[in-house]
Amino acid sequence: MAEETNCLILMTTYNGQNYLKKQLDSIINQTWTSWRLLIRDDGSTDDTLKILKEYSDRDSRIEVLENRTNKHGAYANFWWLINYAYKYKKFDYYFFADQDDIWLRNKLEYFIKYAEVQDANQPLLVYSDMQIINEKDEVTTESLNKVLGIGEMSGYTEFYSAGFVWGCAAMINSALFFSAPPIDGNDKYVNIMSHDNFYTKLCLVLGKVYYLDKPLIQHRRHSSNVTAGNTFALTPLKVLKKGLFGYKELAKTHAIGYNQTLLTIKHLRSNGITSSLTDEVEKAILRGGVCGYRILKRHKVKRSQRSRTIGIYTVMLLKSYKKYLVKV
Repeated sequence: MAEETNCLILMTTYNGQNYLKKQLDSIINQTWTSWRLLIRDDGSTDDTLKILKEYSDRDSRIEVLENRTNKHGAYANFWWLINYAYKYKKFDYYFFADQDDIWLRNKLEYFIKYAEVQDANQPLLVYSDMQIINEKDEVTTESLNKVLGIGEMSGYTEFYSAGFVWGCAAMINSALFFSAPPIDGNDKYVNIMSHDNFYTKLCLVLGKVYYLDKPLIQHRRHSSNVTAGNTFALTPLKVLKKGLFGYKELAKTHAIGYNQTLLTIKHLRSNGITSSLTDEVEKAILRGGVCGYRILKRHKVKRSQRSRTIGIYTVMLLKSYKKYLVKV
C-alpha cells in the first residue's frame, strides 16, 4: 500500500519539559511518515515552548499553538485544540498524544493499516494495549490489558465504567471526528469532559469500536499525570480497604464517569443524535437503584475483575453516586 493516507496528531502540553523531547522524537521516528502534529500549549512556565519551537522549526509537519486566553485546564485545552482541528484541513485519521509518553515506532502504521480495510464511511475508533513506564523509562507493566482487561469491553460497559479506551492509545477516523461537533471550549462543563470518553461513547452509538491486542505505546506514569490517581491492579488488600474506607471515593469516581456520560448524551441530543441506547443509559444513571441495576444487567455490564464489576453494580443499586452528580 502506498503511503498516501494523511493523519493528524493532536497533542496538548503544559510544563512538560522533562519528557517532551522523547515523545516528539518517538513521533518523528515513526515508520509512517505522512502525518501532521498540531500542539497547543496551555501557558507553560518552563522550557516547554522553547522545545516545541525548536522542533517545529526543524520539522514543517509540526505546528505549535499557544493558549492566550484566561481559560486553562487539561480537558479544556484539548477541546480548544479539537475545535481548531475541526475547522482545519480534513484528514483521514486522528490521533491523540500525551506530552510524556513514548510511541513505539510502528504505532501509526499498525493503526492505519488496520483501519484501511474497514469501511471509511462508518464511524470508527481503534485502540490498543499499552505498556506502562516510570520516570526512568523502565517498563513497570508489560500489558495494561492483562491488568485491567481493557480489551474485554462487555456490552455497553464503557457508559458506566470508563476504563477501557485511553486517548493516547486510540485513533478515530474522519467519519467519527465529523459526526458531531466538538464540545465548545467555553462550555461551563468543559473541564470535566474528557475527549477519549466522549469519542468512545459517540462511536458506540454510531459506529464500531475495535481493540488491538498489542502494546503500541509506552504510557508514562508519574506524580504530574492528570490521571496519576488511577489504580491499576486491585489486590485483595486494596479491595478490602476500598470496602472499609474508600466507598465514598468509589461513589465519587463513578459519579465522574456518569457526569461525562450524561454530558455526552446531552451534547449528542442537542445535535440531533438520539438512540434508544442513550435514552436507556440516561434512565439508568438518573434513576439508579433497582431500575439502574436491571439496565446494567440488560446492557451486560462487566469488568474483567470481579471486584470492579461488583463495585459498579453496588454503587448503582445503592444510588451512592447521585449526590455527586452535576446537573447538566
